[in-house]
Amino acid sequence: MYSRFSMAVGLSLVGCSTLLGYETATAGVIRHDRTDDLYKNLAAEESYSGVGDMLITRTGATYRCSGTLIGSSWVLTAAHCIDGEDITGGVTFDVGGQIYNGGQRIVHENWDDDAWSGWDIALLELTSEVSGVTIAELYAGTSELGMVGTNVGFGSTGVGNEGYMSGTSGTKRAGQNVVDETNSNQQILLQDFDNPDDSTDNWFGDPNPLNLEYLIAPGDSGGGLFIEEAGNTYLAGVHSFFGWDNLTDRPGTAGYGHIAGSTRVSSFTSWISNIMSPNVTAVPEPGPLSLMLIGGVLLGLWPRNKNPQRRKHIAG
Repeated sequence: MYSRFSMAVGLSLVGCSTLLGYETATAGVIRHDRTDDLYKNLAAEESYSGVGDMLITRTGATYRCSGTLIGSSWVLTAAHCIDGEDITGGVTFDVGGQIYNGGQRIVHENWDDDAWSGWDIALLELTSEVSGVTIAELYAGTSELGMVGTNVGFGSTGVGNEGYMSGTSGTKRAGQNVVDETNSNQQILLQDFDNPDDSTDNWFGDPNPLNLEYLIAPGDSGGGLFIEEAGNTYLAGVHSFFGWDNLTDRPGTAGYGHIAGSTRVSSFTSWISNIMSPNVTAVPEPGPLSLMLIGGVLLGLWPRNKNPQRRKHIAG
């Protein structure tokens, strides 16, 4: 939660992947020692069927983001995907084998183009209702830290020792990563991409990668970070950015040793329900988060922060 962490990484918004044609490819950066089919098969599970492919036509170009269906006609996505006055050709949402047109776009009123601030969240209302896919339930608890998160989206792909490749977005895939940390206002869930060949290539938490370790990449913004609790699957985060520290030799590639941030859904359940109620379902609010416990976990996490510098740019 230390705010100085934001000064140690460069942030790249992971949405707005420019499309040069509409080629079919996989999404997200995977382990170099795992087959891509494993990640595509995970994305195909019914629990994640509400994650769709979002195309945004702005002046001069079409961009790709992702989004998650949380009501029959409501999509939760990232603010930076659908804000601005230059969306001249509208927004489409492809889910369950059907393409739906976007209607009103509601960006959180506190969004200020700064992904690290934790307000990168928005709602897209579709002009018709979706059927045949699972509507995601929102997580309203405070137990995300330490849980395994499943990240789902349509962004660019690559392998961890090389990073993402431009022009490779467009196919749904999913990978897993432990939710290790939050930012200073606790509105961003942070994960790092652990390297199976180098345990020192690690920001925080256990340096051992999961079997399907993964990091989001351009085009994954707005996609879903899911967790499981008591046998149920919940949407806990909205993909926002990936970043890197100053010591890596792979700046901006979403490779091993890099981090990803997702806007924390539990911070916005009231905002969401006020807009679209009663079409959204959330688990009950638990008690307050123990700041003392989290503070203890944070001790000693920043040995690589030797020359803080912050950079930010739109990826893709």
